[in-house]
Amino acid sequence: MKKYKSIFLYVGYIAVLLSAIFYPNHHTFAFVPTAVVGMGIGALCLLIYRLATPIEIEDTLRIKRFQIQIVISTLLYFGTAYLMYIKDHRWLISLLVAAIIDIVIAYRIPSKKTNN
Repeated sequence: MKKYKSIFLYVGYIAVLLSAIFYPNHHTFAFVPTAVVGMGIGALCLLIYRLATPIEIEDTLRIKRFQIQIVISTLLYFGTAYLMYIKDHRWLISLLVAAIIDIVIAYRIPSKKTNN
């Protein structure tokens, strides 16, 4: 099951990255820019992954803080898709802040140490 959850993570980040790269081309599908669809799919995949993967730390205060940061980051990805849809160039700032929050979360969550 863990293997399938990680697929959502990879697909989500790849879709977000590709939609940010191809946004200036303005290709449309059913009157919606394909970059917006890609950003929406990426944000949805990240939301599914983040809901399906709990944080396993004993400190409940840290868990709540990480969950708040994860919610903010995910909402920023959806906000980025909306800003792309209305053709507002502030989507770059929203995407940058979401990426920085994701990097901080990845750095701050302790990794599981396995004993072989």
